[in-house]
Amino acid sequence: MDEGISLDDVYGLMSSDYRHRTILYPAQNIYQDNKIWHFTAMEIGEPGDINAPYHALICMPEGKITNPYYIIFFRDKLVMGDAWFDWETATKIEKLLWTTESTD
Repeated sequence: MDEGISLDDVYGLMSSDYRHRTILYPAQNIYQDNKIWHFTAMEIGEPGDINAPYHALICMPEGKITNPYYIIFFRDKLVMGDAWFDWETATKIEKLLWTTESTD
């Protein structure tokens, strides 16, 4: 995924089936340091909330739930990066962004 693409354009590239397998999580902060992603959840926010400075669009795999997950990261609704995660890591990221914890 190219950096700078808007969230709306990313959605526009997806088939409806693929889009139905995504969840957009708001975040207070997302950054990468030495190839490790760090996240800070919003104090008030829930999946689908577009009013946040950062977002993680978690794309669920087709087929087995334990297949790798693709996550696209946004700053100001523009792609800032993307990565593949194993099921265990992806579910930890999802849990973190649903709470008010931080990896910092």
